[in-house]
Amino acid sequence: MKRLALLVLIAFASGCATTAPQRLAQLALPAPQQLDCCWQSRERVQIAADGKTLTLDAAVALTPGQLTLVAFDGLGRRLVALSHTGGTPHTLQAPPGWSAVLSHQLLLALYLHHLPLPAWEFAGPDWTVSEENNHRVLRRRGQELVRLRYLTAEATENGREIDYIGQNMLLTVHSLSRTAL
Repeated sequence: MKRLALLVLIAFASGCATTAPQRLAQLALPAPQQLDCCWQSRERVQIAADGKTLTLDAAVALTPGQLTLVAFDGLGRRLVALSHTGGTPHTLQAPPGWSAVLSHQLLLALYLHHLPLPAWEFAGPDWTVSEENNHRVLRRRGQELVRLRYLTAEATENGREIDYIGQNMLLTVHSLSRTAL
């Protein structure tokens, strides 16, 4: 029963991602080489969509030239594996109905948190990232598309919420540990 609820929530979140404006999908992800290498982290990720919440554990690793995210269900089974070496992200494993747009959004949330503001210049003049108090905001042509809000006063490795504006999906991420490689 839990597995069925999990698949329904993922399908819904994927559906939200694909029916929402595709502007976000037009943004090429940064190159992993722009992040400070090398580290791995454990994250607790909550995906809230349509009044339902899915909690996953995730392992994130940044190695030279590659960002990898692996998410596990509540029983510790691998659910999703994503890899980004530049260009289009690769979904290595995912349940039926998983959307490439959802993979893009998960990786974008990682980059929005970890990438220094000046490094976002690669995106072109239409795209801007600003930092306002405990928020980071991604805009295209002045229109807010993603808001990352840190749950503490400082932008640390602690909790953060990622709101995809105009979509019925909110990610909450808590970093559990981070280790240099």
